[in-house]
Amino acid sequence: MKNLLVCFVALMLMSSKCDEKKSTTNYKRVWMLVEFKNYTKDNLTKNKAKLDLTNAESASAYMGCNNIGYGFEIVSNDEISFSNGMATEMYCEGNTLERDFLKAMERKMKYKIDGHFLTLTNSKNEVLKFVAQDWD
Repeated sequence: MKNLLVCFVALMLMSSKCDEKKSTTNYKRVWMLVEFKNYTKDNLTKNKAKLDLTNAESASAYMGCNNIGYGFEIVSNDEISFSNGMATEMYCEGNTLERDFLKAMERKMKYKIDGHFLTLTNSKNEVLKFVAQDWD
């Protein structure tokens, strides 16, 4: 009975380690924005709205006009931290998506990965939902 208990505990520990590794590596993708505020999916697709998390230390985003860059770090299994936000400064008439995106992105945000979807939620409960670019 004691051996069975030891085996069970060992399996649980190994399983939790696998879950930790999975949750900290599957975010490293290019994510296409598919739901945000009242923007249509067609509008988001037309603007090629995306968030790139493939670089280990820096994230980049594009919302149809300027290139946007952040430092970022996965803080925990449900929190991501963005820092040092910067963007190119091209004038983009009528691009409210970029302005709204910049306002929605906060230093610390909740994140959730569910299959091929990434959801970021800020302190105002604004949700940005993305789908992995490489998902067919």
